[in-house]
Amino acid sequence: MSGLKGKQSSRSGPATAALTSLVGGLRPTGDISAPPDEETEGSAVRAWAAEVAEATAAMTADADADLPDLPLAQIRRAAEDMLLRIMEELSGGATDIRLSVAQDEMARYSAARDIPFERMVAGLRLAQSYWADLLLAEVGRTGHWEIAPAVVKAVTRQVDAVVNASVRAYLSERERLLTSAAARRGDLVDALLAGHPVDSAECRIHLGVELEHQHLAMIIRDVSAVHSTAMGTELLRTADRAARAVGAATSLLHQPSPDTVWLWASHPRVLSADELTGQEAAVRRLGQRLAAGSPRAGAAGLRHSHRDALAADRMPLPHDGGSAVVRYRDVDLSALLGADLERARWFVRDHLGGLADAVADMEELRKTLTHYYRANMSLVAAAAPLHVHRNTVVYRLRRVEQILGHPVTERSLEVRCALLLVERFGAGVLTEGD
Repeated sequence: MSGLKGKQSSRSGPATAALTSLVGGLRPTGDISAPPDEETEGSAVRAWAAEVAEATAAMTADADADLPDLPLAQIRRAAEDMLLRIMEELSGGATDIRLSVAQDEMARYSAARDIPFERMVAGLRLAQSYWADLLLAEVGRTGHWEIAPAVVKAVTRQVDAVVNASVRAYLSERERLLTSAAARRGDLVDALLAGHPVDSAECRIHLGVELEHQHLAMIIRDVSAVHSTAMGTELLRTADRAARAVGAATSLLHQPSPDTVWLWASHPRVLSADELTGQEAAVRRLGQRLAAGSPRAGAAGLRHSHRDALAADRMPLPHDGGSAVVRYRDVDLSALLGADLERARWFVRDHLGGLADAVADMEELRKTLTHYYRANMSLVAAAAPLHVHRNTVVYRLRRVEQILGHPVTERSLEVRCALLLVERFGAGVLTEGD
């Protein structure tokens, strides 16, 4: 700080002279001394500041002994910069209220290490008290107690300025780190879902997931007509309840859009989606849909389970007659058949003909044929759940065969798949009647 070299104050008066004399009389007491080729007043003050900064760094290390690997050299430089600015102010010079490079680095270091800002401020206030005591001792040595308030004010002002500027640097770094961490989390999730190789250790650090564990993917979506302001919070609460319901040891959350949350529940043992059945009422009441994949292991399993959940999520919504909680294993065949809904609609029309019309009498015939197939083509067994006589089933099946154009025993696989698509997707694959 070249301003201290032969500094002449622009102020006048006894107090100013006493302050200038105070600064000019500061000398190191330890091993640090002025460079041999620059025995000036300014260099002596800098040597004193360096010595006090060294002691400050040691004091900080003791106070923060629970924080390993503190950058003591950085702390010393930041303290020295602050002390020199205090000396500059006491000498009557104008001081820079911006952070020095070392001070800015310390604020950002604290943010990166997730050290609470309160700890950083406490360290600065401890240093402030220490420096004020040292300088007041020097005031006592000179006998000019009238300058004590100015000394305390200068120390306080400079430390306050550093605290205020450090707040901005700390918050700026935290925002940068959070943005960077969120971006890296997103990149890792994208890589996993794309089937690209990822580093297990990096996933453990950034995602909190052990890739070799079992993973059960879920998709929680707000499907209400009107999204509430608490939508995001409610989705996260549902995700938390679902993770706990299946007994997850760890869970990974990703929110691709405001109305959707992706969840992966993980555990060393196999998880069961059966435990989600108890969530149906709460999920429906909140206007949500929860679609669960199948439990699978490893990075490939995490991706596979998610794709299962995506397929389950394509099933009709609760307000269209679907369930609020859908497990992939319950809809896997219909999800596969209905992956392309337009082609599914064509398939239904091709194999059901007039039975694909969205009218009441065709619905009755489809229901009868479905029960007949499920009863292994037993007329009596098919009549029971329909609450009709066996002869009624015979009559309806004759009508069905007339519409199909062939016996119900022919092309039964295709017809049964078409009926399954109608059962799962309803109007989405039917033909509107005239």
